[in-house]
This record gives sequence, structure tokens and C-alpha cells, in this order.
Amino acid sequence: MNAHAQCPACNLFKQGNGPGYAKFMYSRYGEGAVERLEQLSKETTKLARLDYMEMIEKYTVKQTHSIDDYPDNHPERVWA
Repeated sequence: MNAHAQCPACNLFKQGNGPGYAKFMYSRYGEGAVERLEQLSKETTKLARLDYMEMIEKYTVKQTHSIDDYPDNHPERVWA
């Protein structure tokens, strides 16, 4: 939820444009979601070796699929 691209002006020159980004988050996701993100930002998650191994396996499997496996999801692509 909290992964959005920013223009260079906001990201670099306005140091992330915190007030503008907060306004966007509240309008897009609502007060409860933003408060939950603020709460999560103060928590620490300790992962075990097994957690990392499971993530590696999960994303390795996802990485083996190419864009060609999903032609319906990419109508702008020209297929040969």
C-alpha cells in the first residue's frame, strides 16, 4: 500500500513532500490505514532464518515467470 512513485521535484527538492504525500494517503486509503502505517513504522520485526528462506523461495518462483506468461495483462505490448 505504501509504495508510490514520486516525481523528482517532490522526492529530491521537497525531501519527499511529506505533507502532500500524507494528504494523498488520507484521501486514497482513509485515516485508519494511515494510522496503521504510522503504528507499523514504530514496530520492529525480527525474522528468523526460516522466514528468509521462505521469502527466497517465494520470490524465486515469482521470478521464473516472464511477462510472456501473462499476455492478457499487458495489452499495450506488441506480440510477435
